[in-house]
Amino acid sequence: MPLEIAVDNLSEAVLAARHADRLELCAELDRHGMTPSDELVLDVVASVTIPLFALIRESDGYIADRATLGALIESARRAALAGATGIVIGVLTRRGEIDVPACREIIDAARASRAGVQVAFHRAFDDACDTRAAIDAIAALGVSHTLCAGVPGLDHSARSMPDRLASLARARDLAASRVGIVACGGVRSSNAREFANASGAWVHSSCRVHGRFDESQARELARLVR
Repeated sequence: MPLEIAVDNLSEAVLAARHADRLELCAELDRHGMTPSDELVLDVVASVTIPLFALIRESDGYIADRATLGALIESARRAALAGATGIVIGVLTRRGEIDVPACREIIDAARASRAGVQVAFHRAFDDACDTRAAIDAIAALGVSHTLCAGVPGLDHSARSMPDRLASLARARDLAASRVGIVACGGVRSSNAREFANASGAWVHSSCRVHGRFDESQARELARLVR
């Protein structure tokens, strides 16, 4: 079962690439990730050989006004030009539905800049009001995979582990083969197998201990999920 590691700097990206099957590159992991700089994307693309998805996130919320949407579109375009394998997006309406027109604009901008750019969805997925409808929407958009913690919001301790695993398994079953479900939110070596079983494949972790990347955690996670 494959492993995605989130990183926010070049040195950690190089270390993580020794153990990961894919990287999610962002800035400010302490804010749950924001859009990385063009320079960082370029540097990491030049330094690793595994797929690299750039997070496209310009604010702490998931609802985009016109100005924020414009920034997301431009960031997606620039990440594609910098050579990212894919982009990670997520926009919701005020009703908690996937904002399909906004997502489509972002995707079209990235693919107009470079053909073949892949698209993933971030944890906005967990805040969607209807999981089935959300999966249908992102599948129609051509999203390859989505992060899923099995709990709304960014505090994964707000729901018990059994409930989270049940939510992940439900998303996996609803998605079937249309969209990959990537388990996230506190994934560590102590629980990786549970998360991997619930998602059906991928797990996602920052492999951080006390706010710093821990290569031993990445090594152990890679061993366990494989």
